[in-house]
Amino acid sequence: MARSKHGARPQPASNDPAPPTGAAPSSSHTAEPSHEIIAGAADAPIAAPSAAADQPISNLLATARQRLRGTDRTLTVASTAVTLIGGILALIFLFLPQLRPDEPAAALGAQLEAAKLESGVSLGDYWSRRGDQIRASSFEVAEFSDEALRHPGVVVTFQAVIEGYQDQACSVRWSMFTAESGQRVTNQANLVDQPGWPAKYITPTVRKDQVDAEIWVPAPADPGPFFVRLELLDPNGVRLASLDSPTFAGVPRLEPTPTPAAAQSTAPLVLTPPVFGS
Repeated sequence: MARSKHGARPQPASNDPAPPTGAAPSSSHTAEPSHEIIAGAADAPIAAPSAAADQPISNLLATARQRLRGTDRTLTVASTAVTLIGGILALIFLFLPQLRPDEPAAALGAQLEAAKLESGVSLGDYWSRRGDQIRASSFEVAEFSDEALRHPGVVVTFQAVIEGYQDQACSVRWSMFTAESGQRVTNQANLVDQPGWPAKYITPTVRKDQVDAEIWVPAPADPGPFFVRLELLDPNGVRLASLDSPTFAGVPRLEPTPTPAAAQSTAPLVLTPPVFGS
């Protein structure tokens, strides 16, 4: 390998030709386009979109229509299948009723509400109001003595909402309670667990029925105050609902007025009520 005289490694010769003498040095930056070219490009007209550009949208719409038609066919087939299956099951249950699944049990229950009380109503007063209706119910009712007709009492009206006992007689029962102690009146047996009169039974006529009813209750021979507890029992004697009446003061019994023996009734006091229903 040849070396220079000064010992420095010689640089490789360049293959590029030397610039001519007096030529201006070249610039390292890229030449910018002329303004005339840019202006000419801006003035060029914009071509209108070709029909080929709309082709993909048409394809999408056609595909969507095909899918909708396919969905309609699927729904039609499914509806037909459900109808066919229902008809087959109806025929099976018609000829083989033991295969029919059990229906869910109907809801059973009752509520007593809206209790109101009218005090100071003797049996005679109440009988004058409702006697004709009670007689028209074709139940046997004994004649009341003068003493019984003078007996003071109260009228309790209430509302019964009964569900699930259609055409079944539900019993009305009442007991007298002392308002101060909340205990039953124990010194008068005829004031505890007594059947309602005249509404001894309430028979709903539809699956869920709402019935307004009332009973007459003899007043205790003590000052009170008292309240009446109403109970509604199902046909088996199971309590369905209960409700307390407003409180009222007891009324001492009036002394009986002597009457001719022929006018007195020796028959027992039988308060046979009609069956109330809606």
